[in-house]
Amino acid sequence: LYNLVYKLDIHMLKKILPKLFLFCFLYLNTEFVFAQSSSLDEDFLESLPPSVKDELELQNEIKEETDLEQLFQSDTSQKTNKYILEKLKSQLEELENRLDNTNQNENNLTRFGSEIFSSLQSTFTPINVPVVPSEYFLGFGDKLSVSFYGQLSENYELFINRDGTLTVPEFGKISLNNKTLDEARNEIRRLINESAIGVNVELDLIEMREIQVAVLGRAKNPGIYTVSANSNILSILNIAGGISDSGSFRSIALMRDGKLISKYDLYDIFVFGKLPLNMRVRSGDVILVDPVKKLIPVTGGVNLPAIYEIKDGESLQDLLKFAGDLSDSFKGFNYVEVKKYSVDKYQITKVQKDNFNNYIINSRDSVLVPYYQSDPIFLEEVTISGMVNKPGKYFIQDGDTLTDLINKAGGYKEGAYEFGISLFRESALNTEREFAELNYAEAVNYIVSSLGRPGVNIGPQALDFVVEELRSRRSKGRLVMDYDFLAAQQNQALDIELIHGDQIYIPKLERVVYLVGEFHNPANHTFNPSSSIKDYVHASGGMKEDAYENLIVIDPDGSSSLYKTKFFANNDNTIYPGSVIYAPRDIGQLDGISYASAVAPILSSLALSLASLNSISD
Repeated sequence: LYNLVYKLDIHMLKKILPKLFLFCFLYLNTEFVFAQSSSLDEDFLESLPPSVKDELELQNEIKEETDLEQLFQSDTSQKTNKYILEKLKSQLEELENRLDNTNQNENNLTRFGSEIFSSLQSTFTPINVPVVPSEYFLGFGDKLSVSFYGQLSENYELFINRDGTLTVPEFGKISLNNKTLDEARNEIRRLINESAIGVNVELDLIEMREIQVAVLGRAKNPGIYTVSANSNILSILNIAGGISDSGSFRSIALMRDGKLISKYDLYDIFVFGKLPLNMRVRSGDVILVDPVKKLIPVTGGVNLPAIYEIKDGESLQDLLKFAGDLSDSFKGFNYVEVKKYSVDKYQITKVQKDNFNNYIINSRDSVLVPYYQSDPIFLEEVTISGMVNKPGKYFIQDGDTLTDLINKAGGYKEGAYEFGISLFRESALNTEREFAELNYAEAVNYIVSSLGRPGVNIGPQALDFVVEELRSRRSKGRLVMDYDFLAAQQNQALDIELIHGDQIYIPKLERVVYLVGEFHNPANHTFNPSSSIKDYVHASGGMKEDAYENLIVIDPDGSSSLYKTKFFANNDNTIYPGSVIYAPRDIGQLDGISYASAVAPILSSLALSLASLNSISD
């Protein structure tokens, strides 16, 4: 029970307290209940009124047949066939009701109360120590533990006899029929004290007797059930599968010896948590579920939208109470709409709040409670790390910019490299991944289809290389941006607006130029403002023979450009601290495939943007 309550949302707890109360009650009162119908007991049948007896005998006859088709053979009685047809007709009506409810229920509402029986315990195996209510009366079949201590020390486990008496060894018989456990304890003490002095007696009920009860009418599985004598109407209805779609939750009769003992309205329990004290049953009792009359859908600004059953004369106010009253989302409205259906049309009536108690609900009505519920506002956050004074996560609002974030983070630390700022964004990452998947598929398909064609000079090793390079790409989601902190403070148009999930990294200035790829001696060189790309290439031993004729230059901000090594080539590349000069391998000219799709991304640790590589054309 604790685990059940723990899993519930706190704001829903108020709504299900009656159900929780019901669950506890049934759990403590379903000992020795068995969830299946038993064979008919002759004594039990004789105690029933003739009409009820005939119906049960027919139903039992049908249940014992293994093949339904056999019931329509020539040797089947006309009375049995009539009963079968009536039962099939009832089932068809119930199916039609289900279809009608489904078609009319646009909001997928469920009938209130139906989930109660479906959520209760589904097994009813015997419990060793029954919980005995004060109103439980002993009878034939109950097993008692009788313990003596003091001058006499004995313990007996005894059954109450068919005549209602208990035989106590060495002391004789005593009548306990229809006595409570306390009364029985006093009677046994009186019997013992008549012939023994200084003997104390303890009496406990260790096994309850079983009784047979009939569940008839619009229950899901009508029939005769063998249950514990401690059972109540709710626990027995649960064994019978609950109330059918055409049955009433608000009109359930308890019959005894052909007479009406009481009628029960389950809404008293489900809605208001009022559990009647006289719901105990006796052997031979009949629980009769009446047909349902009016089902009214209630949706909108109530705490428990559902389909509710109402009685004649009940008002809109009563219906709203069943639905858990108006919710907070109704605030600001002063009316409820009632949709009244006729055979071929409907009309909507607005009922003012001060008239709820006087407005009577009728069949085919639907209640729509207006409501307003604002969308939840989620806090948005970004992360900044690296060379700022207060790195970490920061909450942002619409319109916050990179400059705002840097100011919140206490500004740059000394040595921060603004030109190398990296901004990673999820939308850019998703775009890169989509492009990479498409590019990979297109490149592989083209290469495979081009093998063996004239003019295509590519061998198996080159193919393996291209496929592996394309497969090993790692998307980063980095945005290439031109950002200047001072300029952005003066002109907001030069700033960069942030969105939820952005990650910003401020690197430290390192006066290094990285040369990677197909160089004889790839290395990291100290940045020299007067050095050109040729100088850095020469310092790395020049390019290998299998290097591609052009270089790729990646700036610290993530942008990239192509550097042509041919004579008289017009290059305007600029080298900065942190620039990368990459010499790709020459894998042969592949017509129709962009060069960027045939080269691997630069070292993942450099956080290069795939988008920047894609911008390079052959």
